Amino acid sequence: MNDDLIKKMANLLLSKAKMLEIHCPTCKIPLFEKDGKIFCPSCNYVFNQETKVEEQREKHVEKEVVVSLEPLDVLTMKEKELFEKLKREKNLKRIILILKALKLIKELKG
Repeated sequence: MNDDLIKKMANLLLSKAKMLEIHCPTCKIPLFEKDGKIFCPSCNYVFNQETKVEEQREKHVEKEVVVSLEPLDVLTMKEKELFEKLKREKNLKRIILILKALKLIKELKG
């Protein structure tokens, strides 16, 4: 990320624009929202305003996960999620299911 882009992003934040948790599908820079418009400060990508923002976020996130992750990355990510669930879980039946799933992931990862 170059200095000009960092300055542009800082100025957007100072002007009350909101940095979003989703990234541009083109250049992977965080998207911003200002005056009801969602856009990329780097490549000027603009979200379609006719579709609800939440629907677009869901579509974007699903697409990004499918495109950017290898099978082993997905397994590792799911393994981490299951460990987090295991830490919080109190129900013995759910604990057993989580442990079985973790065992299966371990076998698949080889």
